Amino acid sequence: MFEIERELKQEVQCWETEKQKRLDDLKELTAIEQSLCDIMHTTPMYIPSGVVPTREQIEKLRVHTDQLAKEKVSKSVILLTPLFLNEIVYRSVPLSSCVVQLSNVVL
Repeated sequence: MFEIERELKQEVQCWETEKQKRLDDLKELTAIEQSLCDIMHTTPMYIPSGVVPTREQIEKLRVHTDQLAKEKVSKSVILLTPLFLNEIVYRSVPLSSCVVQLSNVVL
């Protein structure tokens, strides 16, 4: 009987650890997603509050956040490229220095 109780306590502890990990992941990912959505004026992905998200929901949010980050980078490059081309054409800045400047841009 004591062995069953010990095993059940261990299992509960594992589930509590899993729950905390998922909630921590959710908090981190939603913060990142919210900041990306604010910048890009998009709607955040819906995940019901008040419940522990499933592993699949966490993974979908992770993929969604990665896609938003990639989209932000691609849009930033598209928007920044004319600025650097303007530097090349009108100021006769060498192309190599623009490439270096573009690679140093933090997005």
